[in-house]
Amino acid sequence: MTKQVLLVDDEEHILKLLDYHLSKEGFSTQL
Repeated sequence: MTKQVLLVDDEEHILKLLDYHLSKEGFSTQL
């Protein structure tokens, strides 16, 4: 997974991206 510089101040969008990457690796975020 490549590091990305987060220029977006949109927490919800970032959380969705994290959830997407985690689900691709077989994890699921249930926060």
